[in-house]
Amino acid sequence: MDPVVDDRGMGTRQRLLGVLTNPGTTFADVVARPHFWGALAVICGLSLLSAVLIAPKMQAYILLELQNLPSMSPEERAAAEGIAVTAGTVTAFVGAFIGPLLACLVGAVLLKLINLFNGERAPFGTLFAVTVFAYVPLVISALLNGFLRIASPAEDFLYITTSLAVLLPKGEMGTSFFLLSQIEPFTIWSLVLLGIGGAAAMKTGLRSVALPLFSLWLVFAFGYAFLMSIFTPGM
Repeated sequence: MDPVVDDRGMGTRQRLLGVLTNPGTTFADVVARPHFWGALAVICGLSLLSAVLIAPKMQAYILLELQNLPSMSPEERAAAEGIAVTAGTVTAFVGAFIGPLLACLVGAVLLKLINLFNGERAPFGTLFAVTVFAYVPLVISALLNGFLRIASPAEDFLYITTSLAVLLPKGEMGTSFFLLSQIEPFTIWSLVLLGIGGAAAMKTGLRSVALPLFSLWLVFAFGYAFLMSIFTPGM
C-alpha cells in the first residue's frame, strides 16, 4: 500500500494544509505533480465566501456614503441607492471570484520572468500550480477581514485591515495609509511561500527567487501608494 500512496502523492486537502505547516515537503510534491484545479476551486470558493460575509456591511456602508451626497428627491435617492448597492455587490462578488485567478496568473508570470535568469527552466503550468498554493495565506486574510468587518460598525468598513495601516489614526487616507495597507503579515507569508515554491520548481536557492520577488513587491507598494494618493478624491 505504501508505494501506491507515495506514487499518488498528497491530496488537495493535504496540500492546502501542508503549505502552511510544511511548505518544503508540500511544494516538492506540487512540483512533482503540478495539479492545482481542486485547490484553485477551493481558494476561489473561500474568496467568494468572504465577499458574501461582508456584503451586508458593505451595502450599509454604501448607503451611509450616499447620505453625504447633495440633496436629492426621495425618488432619485432611492434609485441611486438601488444602483449603487447592486453595482457594489456584483463587483465585490465578481472580484472575489476572479481576483485569485488573476493574482495567480500574475504570480506565475513573475516567477517565469525570474526563471529566465535563475535555475533550471520550469514549465509555466508548474509555476502556476506553485502560485495557487502560495495564495492560501491571502484567503485566510480575506476571511479574517470578513469576520472583522461583520463585527465592526458600517462606517468603519474601509478602515478594517490586518495590515500596518491599522496603526494609523482612524479616518486617515493619505499616502502613509495606502503604503502601510500593502504591508500585511499574510501578504509577506504568501510571498515567502511563493519564493519557496519557486525555488523548488527552478531547483535553485531560495534567495535567488525571494530577493527579486520582494524587490518587485516593494516597487508595487510604493507605486500603489503614490498613485492612490494622487487619484483618490478629497486628498
